[in-house]
Amino acid sequence: DHIKGLKVFLNKYHTKVYFTEKMRDELSFVDNYEYINSDVISIGDMLINVIKTSHDVVDSVGYVINGNSKSIVYITDTGYIHKKYFDILSNKDVYILESNHDIEMLNNGPYSFKLRQRILGDKGHLSNYDCSRYLGRWLGNHTNCVVLAHLSEENNTPELAFNTFLDKMNELEYRPDKIIVALQDQVTEMVEI
Repeated sequence: DHIKGLKVFLNKYHTKVYFTEKMRDELSFVDNYEYINSDVISIGDMLINVIKTSHDVVDSVGYVINGNSKSIVYITDTGYIHKKYFDILSNKDVYILESNHDIEMLNNGPYSFKLRQRILGDKGHLSNYDCSRYLGRWLGNHTNCVVLAHLSEENNTPELAFNTFLDKMNELEYRPDKIIVALQDQVTEMVEI
């Protein structure tokens, strides 16, 4: 649901775009594309699992990208993650996962009741707590980096996202070497895996 910069990106890089057929109307300006028609796709030497997410846009998805014996999970814009995906989400090298809001900040903030219910609902966004709970189930001995992403500027702070995850980590056997909180207005540091 975040495609604002796609036209500029395509003008500069002239690359192929992968999306589901249901997304075609939203991306009618894209000429070089390929449909994602299955739960697993192959691009070059990468194998990519497509994870259906739960968000209030057309055909929202996340990804598990596997290549060269390394793996990355990328999931933002979802209200929850179905347990049927837990096995393929477990023990990956890098997780980039939405840690959108602090529930207390959201409930006490300026948003209308209707908007708060949307964000908190199954088709909304993961809270810091939910993000940490999911990661607590998935982290394993291969995991070396977690990126907390898609933070709300109004209903979260980098410190709250980090500390919520840190509290959960204290209960875990496996801990990543690196925790990064991605900010909206800054380039996130390069992560080598």
